[in-house]
Parts: sequence; C-alpha cells; structure tokens
Amino acid sequence: MPESGRSRDVRGLTASELERIRRELRASLALARPDSLARVPILAHLSAIDAELAERAQTPDIMKLTPDQLATIGQLSDQMVVPLGQAAVPVDRRRGLSRW
Repeated sequence: MPESGRSRDVRGLTASELERIRRELRASLALARPDSLARVPILAHLSAIDAELAERAQTPDIMKLTPDQLATIGQLSDQMVVPLGQAAVPVDRRRGLSRW
C-alpha cells in the first residue's frame, strides 16, 4: 500500500485502535474462503496496519499523537493560561490566601 494511502488510513489511529482492527481483520480473514476476492482488501489493510505498527516500534521514546489528541492538548493549554495580574495559585474566595 502506498505511503500516502497508509498515512491517510492508519496514522491517525491509536495503537489500541490498530490492534483492535487488526484482530477483527484477522477474524474476517479466517472466515473468508481461500479463493475469495474479499481476502484482497483484508490483506491490504492488515499490511498497512502491520507497517504502521512496525514504524511506530522503530521510533524510540517519542509519543505520536493523533490530530484530535493534539487539538485537545491545545485546548487544555489555552485554559491553563493565567492573565497577567491574576494569582498563579488557586484561590478559595471565601478564605483568601490564608492557606498559602
């Protein structure tokens, strides 16, 4: 399967999603007759998943995030920004800063 097709299809999936899909495809392959044309796309998908998992295994200690995960991190980061002049520690308005 070409690199561009694989990136579109499987790069955005998490490792657990890839493993789940891989198990389902292997089950489908086991049920397909040996001469069935249905085996062709199943084998192509399995090949793309195996290639993606192999590539990820070669990348040491780098966390690959999906675009959705990156967007979520960006949203959380935006929420954490404290405007200038505001306290950098949580303030209980009833108690003020007495506990700090």
